[in-house]
Amino acid sequence: MIIGSGFIANSFMDLYQNDASINIFASGTSNSSNTNTHDFKREYHLIEKILKVDIANSKLVYFSTCSALNQNISDITPYIQHKIDMEKLISTHPNFLILRLPNISGRSLNQNTLLNFLCSKIKRQEIFDLWLDAYRNIIDIDDVVKLSKKVIESNSFENTSINIANPNNYQITKIVNEMETVIGKSAIYKEIKKGSNYEIDIKPIESLITSLKIDFGPDYLASTLLKYYKT
Repeated sequence: MIIGSGFIANSFMDLYQNDASINIFASGTSNSSNTNTHDFKREYHLIEKILKVDIANSKLVYFSTCSALNQNISDITPYIQHKIDMEKLISTHPNFLILRLPNISGRSLNQNTLLNFLCSKIKRQEIFDLWLDAYRNIIDIDDVVKLSKKVIESNSFENTSINIANPNNYQITKIVNEMETVIGKSAIYKEIKKGSNYEIDIKPIESLITSLKIDFGPDYLASTLLKYYKT
């Protein structure tokens, strides 16, 4: 069963919409800059309702953020704190799986994602702040689905949190440069000496990456942006 109707939910619809043994919860707030407590409470209460239903024989899959791993307290936004709180709530289910995701590349209507934001700003020739020391992890939604399917349907990842991510983090300047190449326009930005980088542990899924033959090589970022943002 799929709970939600957005980008992530639709990406898994063909796989699990008619599967009563797996409940994909993808109905939470997807805007990482969101500070609206009403949206956070709505998601929290929806999960509470789900937990009250007798679905002990079903697996509850929740999508969180790799940003929850960031130990820099100053970088914990209301959105990240909400996701941390949601993970704690989800973990009370007798059969849960938390999949933490980084920045996803795909055909999403959500204009608040990093890549959609950059694409829009560059196309419209609008100025934005560029954090020179910031790094971001980018992964194709198709690879998210492939890896997540393996994890969800395996018996080796029960009642745990797993990072579905690229082995590589990219400096934001590189991401912007690649997006400029794809769009064919130069970005207009104000350089700010700010940002951070943190390692995402993907050891639990390394064998799956190999078996699925996903190539996170030096051309991955460019090819992924070209796939979704070439006009």
